Amino acid sequence: AILNGNFRNVQIEMEKTVLLKHDKPWYIEWKSEGAWYDNTDGALLFSESNQSVNSNCYLYRRYQSEFIAFGMALNGKYYNYGVSLKQNGINGIDEHTYRIENRVFDDGPNMPFLLVDGKEIGAMNHHWIGGTDQKKAVDWLNGRDLVFKYMGTSPHTIGDCRIEYIKVSEDGSEKEITDEKDNFYW
Repeated sequence: AILNGNFRNVQIEMEKTVLLKHDKPWYIEWKSEGAWYDNTDGALLFSESNQSVNSNCYLYRRYQSEFIAFGMALNGKYYNYGVSLKQNGINGIDEHTYRIENRVFDDGPNMPFLLVDGKEIGAMNHHWIGGTDQKKAVDWLNGRDLVFKYMGTSPHTIGDCRIEYIKVSEDGSEKEITDEKDNFYW
């Protein structure tokens, strides 16, 4: 349920699919606070599928806000590529505005970058398997289009957090996903 922006066991199918092409300057922005712990070790803010299944791409928020990552489930493992909040001195439980911007470089490659409260934190390329730090950068997002139809999955529902708003730009035009009554539309 969502009550006054507070999430608990939330899983939503959006009316319209979010398509983020690797060769476009897209962004995702949201303002939130909380531990992001509901039923598991974190929540899938956006997901391709309504379940955490093989080949599902997602945007993951680790519980206690350790890191934010894009990733894919494969053969029972979760391959995550993102930025550590904890290692950058950010208490993700506190209220912050998060923005992930896809940057397309003149020579062709792309890379999403995380900004927190307007400050650039880093490229979304640090690698974890599940929550285990692989201590290396991986260029997994370069050349990869992302498609999201759901917010929250089974069992990675969104909960123990408050989200004030979510905005997505697929092509430079801004669309807000929530309205004043916390109804999600897209």
